[in-house]
Amino acid sequence: TLFFSFDWGPVRIVPFGTLLFTNYSETLDNGALTRWAGQAGIRTDAQMARWYGSTRHVMNFQLAYVELFGLSAPPDEFFQFDPIDSMTEYQQVRFRWRNRLLRGHPDTGAMEFLSFETLILWSPKEEQPQGRRGDGWLEFDFEWQVKRDFATYWQASQNFDTGNIETAALGAEWQVNRDLHLAADFRHLKDTADTFTMATIVELDRRWSIAMFNQFDFRNGDVLDQVLRIQRIGKTAVFGIRFVHDPGVVDFGVGFTIDLLHLYRAKQARREGDIRSEVGWQ
Repeated sequence: TLFFSFDWGPVRIVPFGTLLFTNYSETLDNGALTRWAGQAGIRTDAQMARWYGSTRHVMNFQLAYVELFGLSAPPDEFFQFDPIDSMTEYQQVRFRWRNRLLRGHPDTGAMEFLSFETLILWSPKEEQPQGRRGDGWLEFDFEWQVKRDFATYWQASQNFDTGNIETAALGAEWQVNRDLHLAADFRHLKDTADTFTMATIVELDRRWSIAMFNQFDFRNGDVLDQVLRIQRIGKTAVFGIRFVHDPGVVDFGVGFTIDLLHLYRAKQARREGDIRSEVGWQ
């Protein structure tokens, strides 16, 4: 990926380009396939912010155009194992509007406690990335840190062509005490599933933790994945082992994960904000 940026008054302008290469060792005709594509676009970002007493309101606006072109092989020539496999050529205009409320002081920084984000996607060619159909899409995302130890969020997406709610989610997180963290999440996927997920995380000490995840699909009446994760935070990396049981297919698996410590810490601190730093999107 190549990109550069420059400022035009309060607006940051970012042209970018990407070369995509994928190799498939097995296709539908038992052969091999190499697929190429190019992606190019331009993104503009602007920010407005104001203090209201001890509360700071930050608004971000983003307008972007992106096009995927020169796709050398269509998705129906190989097995669909990954979202990138369903890519088709497309053009897309994106508008994003994000509002954030933070508590604090201009001299010391502030902590985010509420955010609301709206995303509008328009595709002139009626082809959208990842196999989506139609020429319009609306998404919104709301997060509220109700108390220091309790947060909730709502998410939804709508297809302009059909007017249907395609996906929706409602969840909450509760830090019961220093050692116990609970989370619950309900998700609606149109024509697919209505799933409920419950997570329990126990901090054994500053480095070791155990997490248990359970999923149930109300629409199909199925118990889905049951996961046990053991994690240790090291000096430079975070190591984890996952035991997964799927009752539906009577399947059992074991997996390992490694995260660099600074990336892991950044994810954990995603709700923190500094008013002196730039706010934007990747």
